[in-house]
Amino acid sequence: MAVTVAAALLLAGCAGAGETDRTAEPASSPSAAAERSPAAAAQTLDQVLSELHLASQDVGEGRARVLMDEEHATQQLPTCRAAGMVLTRAVPGRAEILKITEQLRRTGWVIDDQDSIEATSGPWTIMFRPVPLPTELAAKERPNEGMIQLWVTGRCYRP
Repeated sequence: MAVTVAAALLLAGCAGAGETDRTAEPASSPSAAAERSPAAAAQTLDQVLSELHLASQDVGEGRARVLMDEEHATQQLPTCRAAGMVLTRAVPGRAEILKITEQLRRTGWVIDDQDSIEATSGPWTIMFRPVPLPTELAAKERPNEGMIQLWVTGRCYRP
C-alpha cells in the first residue's frame, strides 16, 4: 500500500480499523447527525480516525494515514489534532474528496461543501485539501502525483 506520511506535516502514520454503519441515511443537520450517532460527542480520536480510514479506502492508493501522537494529544486536552494524507495517482480534485465525504455522510457526519469541504460530527471536524505532491515527496512516492491533505480537530478526553 503506497500511502505514506507527508514530510512537512507528518512523522508517523496510524489508523485503527473499526466497524461503521454504511447503511445509515444521510444527515441533514448537526442535530440529525447527533441523533444518528448519539456517542459522537464521546468519540475518541481513535474512533474518528477509524471512520476516516474506512471512508478513504476507495480513494487514491488505499486509505488515509494520520499522525496520532497519543501522549501529545492527551497533554493538549481538551483539544486535540491530527493531520494526514491520502496519496493519489493524479492531482486530486473535489470529486475525490466528495467520495470520502459521501462515505462519512452515510455514517452520520454532516458535510459542508461550500468554499472548502469539511465534515463534522459532534465536536469533531475533518478538513480536506487536494494538492500536488510536494517536491520532496514526489520521487519517493512515484507514481503518485497528488494527495488529499487531512486535518482532524476535536475534543479529546482521557478514556
